[in-house]
Amino acid sequence: MDKISLVTGGSSGLGFEIARCLCESGQNVCIVAKDEGKLNTAIDKLKEICKQSIILACRSNVSHEDDVNRLFQFISTNNFLPDMVFNVAGIGLFGNPEAATREMINKVFEANLIGTILVSTYALRAMQATGGIIVNIMSTAAQIGKAQESVYCAAKWGARGYTESLQAATKGTSVKVIAVYPGGMNTPFWNEGCGLSPDLSKFMSPIDVAKIIVDTVTKKDSIVVTGMIIQRSG
Repeated sequence: MDKISLVTGGSSGLGFEIARCLCESGQNVCIVAKDEGKLNTAIDKLKEICKQSIILACRSNVSHEDDVNRLFQFISTNNFLPDMVFNVAGIGLFGNPEAATREMINKVFEANLIGTILVSTYALRAMQATGGIIVNIMSTAAQIGKAQESVYCAAKWGARGYTESLQAATKGTSVKVIAVYPGGMNTPFWNEGCGLSPDLSKFMSPIDVAKIIVDTVTKKDSIVVTGMIIQRSG
């Protein structure tokens, strides 16, 4: 079987730019997203940019285990093994802590924590024999509490705890786990319904962030990076 890199949240923003960087470097890529229309648009763009790599797409809600199981079966059925897995999928819903609702909590935790755990679990199973790299892309919200981001921070701190436990569990094995904490980026993550309206002109470009992540993850085996924080200079 050939190797392939899996990118969740791959239809837009940072996920799409990571997929672009990977296929431009000659990697085969499978992008994953919930929205079939956005997914089809993204794969058409990637196929136009990267004509030397094999690019697959699978519609999947990564917070649903049946979907994640089907995703990894899809990869196997196409005669690929996941070599690198990038957990990028996530949403942000923000506001005062007293405004939190169970519906909001469920949506944020499903997208930012449960999906990361489920995809990582199935990736670990697939990588047991051949090894691989799991990259959990979180946020600086996983490192410091923010007044308007209480539920989001809770989910990201959970993802951080899970990732650090995963690193401890895979130490000395052929599976490497990398934690990434980027600051604010100018992406569709900041949509009208998220609850905040920051000045996106001051945020980082997802293109630049994606290049840093992919360059670091694909370094030689002699260089070990377990975690990194990416912030805008100045």
